[in-house]
This record gives sequence, C-alpha cells and structure tokens, in this order.
Amino acid sequence: MKHWRILTAVAAGLTLSAATSQAAISLDFGNANAEGIQFNGSASSFQFDPLSGSIGTPQFQITSEQGGSAAVGLAGWVNNGPWSIGAITVNGTLQTANVTGTGSLAISDGSGKLLTGNVNWVTIQTSQNAGAVNAGLVVNVGNLAYTGTNPDLLSFVHQMVAMDVTFQFSPGMTLTQLTTGAGPYTSSFSGSMSGVSGVPEPTTMLAVTLLVLPFGASAVKIIRKNRTA
Repeated sequence: MKHWRILTAVAAGLTLSAATSQAAISLDFGNANAEGIQFNGSASSFQFDPLSGSIGTPQFQITSEQGGSAAVGLAGWVNNGPWSIGAITVNGTLQTANVTGTGSLAISDGSGKLLTGNVNWVTIQTSQNAGAVNAGLVVNVGNLAYTGTNPDLLSFVHQMVAMDVTFQFSPGMTLTQLTTGAGPYTSSFSGSMSGVSGVPEPTTMLAVTLLVLPFGASAVKIIRKNRTA
C-alpha cells in the first residue's frame, strides 16, 4: 500500500498544462494636428502631417481603449511616408488600390520610452465621402517592441495587430481625384490598432498508468500525448 500511495502522488504531479492566454488590447486614435492626413495629387501618395512625427510633434493621440485604460492620452506617429498608391480599381462608387512602402510606428508612454513597430498599409479605398486605409483589418503591424512599464503597452506588444485609418472629405473625393492634380488634399483622420490575443501554447498532458506487479513490486508507465489547445 505504501508503494501505491507514492506512485499515485507522482502520477498526479505529472499531469501538466502549459496553455497561456492574454487579454486583447485595442487602441482608438485621432489626429493630433490640424493638418491630418495628406494626399499628394498626381504624385499618387499620402502621408501624415507633420511628415516627421516625434514626441514634440505627434501625428495622433489615443482617444479610447478596449481592454484597459493606461494608454489613453498617449501620443504617437507613423514615419517613413509618403506611401505610394498603386493602380486604382473602380467598382461602382468603390475605388481601391494597393499601397507600397512601410511605416515606422512609435507611441510615447510619456515616461521617456517608446513602443515601436513596422506598419504595412496594404490597401486604400474610397466610397462616396469616406475613405479608409487597410479597411479589411489585415494584420499589418510587426516587430513590436517596448521596454517601458505601461501595463497596456506591455500587453499590446505580445499581440497580432491590425491598424486601420479612416478619413472623410466634404464634398467627397475619390481615389482618382486624390491622385490627380497638384494637391495636396488634406483631411482629419481617425483609426484603431486592434490587438488579437496570441495563440495558446501547446498543452502537454502526461497520462500515467500504474501497474502493480506480483510480490508487491510496482512500475510506472508514462504515455506522453501532445495536443494543441
């Protein structure tokens, strides 16, 4: 009986679960300057103003947050513009085009540290008065890094992130119009950085079979089964 009790305790200790999860953080933002988003006419490109954002001259400010509150009010920017607008596809009132060129994202935590990453804008579109960049919410932000102490930014860097931007002209302007003429054409903008929780790590389960052999001898047989949660 003594051997049986010891082996049962070992068996209980060998049942392991390594699944992990994190709450998703999403950040909503609006332009921090009157100039907003700028389209450069026949140059077929767009940018955020001021063109070189910084702590002193940010391009946007986080206005609300889902999953926390510690990032509300922080300022940020996306440099390396302008970004090129490709060939335009017209489908009724909807006009779409691919965007080439990557941006350098930064968000200041207000304590001297920056969250940084890279942005691929993927596509741009207009329909009637409104327009959007990455309207399909494709995951387009990578290489996120942050060494500060803001809890929501620390959670944010461990997520897959889709960043989109919306804008509006009155009267409305199509992509064809925004890529024609001398420009620039400017508008205010808003958008979001929507975080998606990381995929749980594989869970390893150790199933233990106890075999009681004759004359009181005991053996433990361990069967390892791997499954993804």
